[in-house]
Amino acid sequence: MRWSLYLQREHTKEAKAAEEDLRRKISEIAGKCDMQFRRAEELSASLAEGIQKPEEELTSWAKKLADCESAKSSEVECRLRVESECRRLRKQLRKADMRSQESQRRMEKAEEAYRHLRNETTDELKLRLEKCLNGFAMWGLQTLKWLKLDSLERRLMSAKTSGSAGHKQIVELVNTFSEVLNEARQNVEVEIVNVLRKLGVENSSYDAITVTSDGTTPETDLPQAVDIPELPL
Repeated sequence: MRWSLYLQREHTKEAKAAEEDLRRKISEIAGKCDMQFRRAEELSASLAEGIQKPEEELTSWAKKLADCESAKSSEVECRLRVESECRRLRKQLRKADMRSQESQRRMEKAEEAYRHLRNETTDELKLRLEKCLNGFAMWGLQTLKWLKLDSLERRLMSAKTSGSAGHKQIVELVNTFSEVLNEARQNVEVEIVNVLRKLGVENSSYDAITVTSDGTTPETDLPQAVDIPELPL
């Protein structure tokens, strides 16, 4: 009985010692586990933080990529619009160039027709003007000639009536009459030539008084210096 109690106590002591040893080991294991758990939590937090940053960067890059795609799409659309506008402008430019060439050809034709008409009109006006000037000059010279002839005739008749006119005096009167008419004709010719030159008539004759108002060419209308035989007084 005592031996049994003794053994029971020993077993109890051993059990308690084993229990304490087990608790100690469990405590040590629990402490190590706690340390490993905290380490795991720290690593997990660090890993989560490390994962979050790439995710944020990935999100940022995804947004940038989307922006780039949008900008590229806008650029392509803008380029297409620009190319379309350039084609339209080139087409309009070709049409404008064709219209300009056609207008240039029409203008050249109009200028040529205008020059031709102007030359014809100018030449015709110059010819008419020259004829008018010649006719006017001949009319003036004829008038002057007849006035001088009338004056000469009166002077000759007066001299013949008075009996004081000599042959030499009559010749001098006739020659003076011729010189006055020649001088008047030359003055008129010079005036006509000057007028025609101012008007640009380059091919006009310097002998302007060659045509009468009716278109004939006088040859003996103007008196020349002559030798007059002695007249009976």
